[in-house]
Amino acid sequence: MVNPMGSRLLRNFLAFLAFASSVYDTTAKESVVGSTQGVDLRIAELDRKHNGIASEALKELGEPSMSDCGSLEVWAYFHLLSFVQHPDSTLPDVPKFERHWFQQCKPQGYMYPYLLTSIEFLQGHFAAAIERVDALIQGELPQQVRAEVLNIKGVAQMFSNLPEGARSTFEELAGHGDLLSPQNWNNIAVLFLDLGDVERAQQYIQKGLSHPALGQEDRALLQFNQLLSFTLAEDSAAGSALINASALDTVLLA
Repeated sequence: MVNPMGSRLLRNFLAFLAFASSVYDTTAKESVVGSTQGVDLRIAELDRKHNGIASEALKELGEPSMSDCGSLEVWAYFHLLSFVQHPDSTLPDVPKFERHWFQQCKPQGYMYPYLLTSIEFLQGHFAAAIERVDALIQGELPQQVRAEVLNIKGVAQMFSNLPEGARSTFEELAGHGDLLSPQNWNNIAVLFLDLGDVERAQQYIQKGLSHPALGQEDRALLQFNQLLSFTLAEDSAAGSALINASALDTVLLA
């Protein structure tokens, strides 16, 4: 199976939490920690205040109280995020973390459970990540967040050798259209390359390459898979044109 994401990008991909825009746009002036909306609003407020730096948010929060479920959830989010933001750190064992801190509490928002899902994926616990995604999408999620969790599920299914499940997940993900990132389109394309559907893979690659937020690393990943698609289609002319029009060393190092 083709690796859907370069290893250099994997943690960056999951460290990016696509919650901010959906949460910041709310009209609530104050959050009440303890309500479903309040937990996520408080997380978004602290994230914005401290420029996304989890360690700074933790300084403001201080020591957690296991009897205040809403505040505990906010603290747990930033505590776990602080590990994700440091690539050399050892990520905590998620089930053990939950057993220790959430004996009497259940998550009230969606940002903390999404982060747990991301960490399970990073640790290679693909079945657990898929299970967490399925639980998340049963609730009410902003469409951007729903797209991101579907992306995690689809990639986890690919790594778990569940191609038909991944096809179903990625077809649902593709329906989110403009909400998708270049990496989302790349991952969908990789699945269809694996399935031998080169034409559909090329369509999704083009969507990624035409994305207004396309970055250099995303372009390299997409061009690599585009080159692969031309090879599978035995289209040497298109492959040569791509090589001549791009930085070959950058593409092949993607």
